[in-house]
Amino acid sequence: MEDSRMSAIAILYILKEYSDEAHPLSSNACIPLLEQVYDIKINRGTLSAYIKQLRNFGIDIQTTNRGYYLIDRDLEKSEVHVLCNLIHSSHFICDSSSFQLIDKLLKTQSRYHRKDFKNAVYIQNSRKTKNRQLFLNVDILLEAIQENKMIQMYYLTYNLKKELIRKREKPYFLHPYYIVEENGNLYLICKTDKHDDFTHYRIDRMQDIRKLDTSADALRNSFDPYAYSKTKMYMYSGEPVAVFLRCHKMILNDVIDQFGQEIILQETKGSDYFIARIYSTETGIMYYAMQYALYCEILEPSELRERVRNNLRKALSVYEKDKA
Repeated sequence: MEDSRMSAIAILYILKEYSDEAHPLSSNACIPLLEQVYDIKINRGTLSAYIKQLRNFGIDIQTTNRGYYLIDRDLEKSEVHVLCNLIHSSHFICDSSSFQLIDKLLKTQSRYHRKDFKNAVYIQNSRKTKNRQLFLNVDILLEAIQENKMIQMYYLTYNLKKELIRKREKPYFLHPYYIVEENGNLYLICKTDKHDDFTHYRIDRMQDIRKLDTSADALRNSFDPYAYSKTKMYMYSGEPVAVFLRCHKMILNDVIDQFGQEIILQETKGSDYFIARIYSTETGIMYYAMQYALYCEILEPSELRERVRNNLRKALSVYEKDKA
């Protein structure tokens, strides 16, 4: 019985590795592979019986005039392709960790599909972080959050040599609450001992995280971490305020992509512009408006509008000067 189960599992693994819809595996090809890879010797009739046994267990194996191939996969080809590209483009995951994750995903596919994928996703991404502690950081943070414990960490920043160095030699002591993804980065939402307001730090910029024995402060009220991050444009800190924008329809898609479906839009008749009411931190929305300066105008608050106007004047004066 034990040998029977081992043989059936070995056949399943052979089909997983060596077959797909474009590469059915014939009995004449499968039997030598079983002996070569697993030292299991069977004949054509026994192979057919094991295939039937696997099907009875719900494994979807297709038979064609060319042989057998496995339909059941943990992930579809399209799912693997999307996930691999997301990992490759995520600059908060270092190169070595990206390759390890991609390898795990590709192992759900046949060797033929893996070859196709590798040509598409094994490309150098120069924006990848140099900090290799990301997954260790996440493990420690998750454990601290689940156990309601404070953490200690050092925060990193780049110097002009493109090296990650400590922002300060004194460690940070934080009350960790949530991990969220925003703007292509992973952030820890937390509090410090000095301030009661929430703040956030990029997890790929953290170094030498240590879970402490000290209990973290409990959250007093219900808190939505993604509602928090949504109002932190470019993850700038500060309290969100109501902002009215006058935008050209040319950037309508960008506005909705950036601020989500909850924003209030009002069409201005006879015009190519619309009014958008959003909630965001003042610093974040100021940089957003300056980024789209030709197509986006802050109407209110008036103080924020004046800040943008002054910054644009300063920027213009810089470009009006001759190059040094």
